[in-house]
Amino acid sequence: MANNNQNRTRNSNVIKNAFGRLRQSSYLQCKEAMLRLLPAAVDEALRLHDAEHQRHIEMGDTYGWVLFYNGGVVEMDVKAKDSKLKGGAIGLLNSLKAGHKGWVGMVVAGMQPMYYFAVDYEQQVLLYTQDDIIANFSKYFKPVN
Repeated sequence: MANNNQNRTRNSNVIKNAFGRLRQSSYLQCKEAMLRLLPAAVDEALRLHDAEHQRHIEMGDTYGWVLFYNGGVVEMDVKAKDSKLKGGAIGLLNSLKAGHKGWVGMVVAGMQPMYYFAVDYEQQVLLYTQDDIIANFSKYFKPVN
């Protein structure tokens, strides 16, 4: 009887440890995929700007992204022509909150001064970027077999 209890305890520990490794592995794989996807989304948004709108970066404004996990910031980045420039995107990213459980990634376009930028154009760029992420989702995330 004692041997049976030891086996159950050992089996329970093996199962608990296996699920712990699975949780850790899935966390790291999701994080890695999101940290590839979000910078690629910013690059795509910048690529979509035509010659008339390239001044977005030259004027000192930026695109940025933030990754949340269970409401906490995991990582964020801002892309600007001059690495010292942070523009409006950094302030916007710092003000964002994600109240959702799980992973949430956001891409933003900072537009300061507001009167300079074509807001409708920027919104359209972000919508195209969203479509690109959806179309290429499997490039970053692989199905679990």
